[in-house]
Amino acid sequence: MKLQIHKNYKIKSDSELVDLLRDKKRISEKAFEAIFDRYSYNVNAYVRTVIGDADDSADIFQETFIRFYNNVRNGAEITNLQSYLIKISRNLCLNYKRDKKNNVEVEDFHKIVNEENFYENQELLEIVMRALDLMDDKYKEAFVLKKIDGMKFEEVANVLDLTLEGAKTRVNRARVKLLEILDPYIKDLEFKDK
Repeated sequence: MKLQIHKNYKIKSDSELVDLLRDKKRISEKAFEAIFDRYSYNVNAYVRTVIGDADDSADIFQETFIRFYNNVRNGAEITNLQSYLIKISRNLCLNYKRDKKNNVEVEDFHKIVNEENFYENQELLEIVMRALDLMDDKYKEAFVLKKIDGMKFEEVANVLDLTLEGAKTRVNRARVKLLEILDPYIKDLEFKDK
């Protein structure tokens, strides 16, 4: 009679899960599921914000996790799992944009909005996403990583290959640019409230 040991993969650290990906197939699958559950929302949010098109975003999202898995199985060393995943998706997004050579309009990004307030916030969210689409990609990426994905400045710097100061500067410039773009809309709202 075999003694079955139940392992709760959800409480394991990122580095433990990455190590388990190199194990037997069954263990590897469970570790991958835990990693996917932990980081799929952030990766999807990043890709959807940068690419916009739902079908193309889904393809890049899926390819991110395929490449991650293959890299780990081939011995890649990973010190920060979230940054590593975002870096893969960033490279895939850059390749996509280079190959498309045009800007794709950003669709509604429904996952950041609480479902209860979705209809109230849908118009504002659409305007914010369009404003983000008007920014240079370097500022948009930094803003999305910091403000939407919730990364620390150190992680943003790592993903974008910047200094810590460079990451802070890009996020701040993106914030200022976003406020400039949204200023007419905000003034219009203030006028309507009077």
